[in-house]
Amino acid sequence: MTDLHTHILPDMDDGAKSVKESLAMLRMEADQGIDNVVLTPHFSHRDTVAGFLEKREKAARKLAEAIIRLPENKQRELPKLFLGAEVEYTDRLFELQDLEKLCYADGKYLLIELPFMAWRGNVFTGLSNFANMTGLTPVIAHVDRYFSIQNNQALSALCDLGFPMQISTDAVLHALPWSRSVRFLKSGKAGLVVTDCHDQKKRQPNLGPAMKRLEKLIGPDAIKRINRQTDEILLG
Repeated sequence: MTDLHTHILPDMDDGAKSVKESLAMLRMEADQGIDNVVLTPHFSHRDTVAGFLEKREKAARKLAEAIIRLPENKQRELPKLFLGAEVEYTDRLFELQDLEKLCYADGKYLLIELPFMAWRGNVFTGLSNFANMTGLTPVIAHVDRYFSIQNNQALSALCDLGFPMQISTDAVLHALPWSRSVRFLKSGKAGLVVTDCHDQKKRQPNLGPAMKRLEKLIGPDAIKRINRQTDEILLG
């Protein structure tokens, strides 16, 4: 299994506050059978790509050095790590240079967080234009968090774009079987499940339990579809 959306890198954003916490979160992922973890700290419109990459590299190196200091058997138990970013959407996102360096594992898929306000038509046009102008594919972060904000028309318009969408594990673990999050995954409207973990307690890594519950709710064939799309995002 792969966790495509985490805030495990230390001192990058509102996620892990120390290397010690980062290691503890990675151990939680490993204990749940997670093979790969993508480190996706927040990229804000106030950041520059160069400045963000420098900060991310420093944090990743700090974490890597801590892992190397572990006993070899403990190192092998941890998931394989990949780099990415959770990019704040703006209408002028396509103007940023080197944006492909924020994609999943330097591939073509870019994780984008949409505004937490009612979407207008320019959001859908902007996402389409961004994909056409850059050749990159937006991956919509935690679509379940927009359900209470957006109307059905806006959600349908987002689905019609055909971009990959993520559902958070918390929405799976605490959802009723007929909830919109479960229905989106069962229908294939959203094809990815991620933790969006930030810490060890309130927003913890919990992909393993979520996938077990989800298999009971939507069946093994849907789980295979989710895993296939997850591999495509990570491996390109």
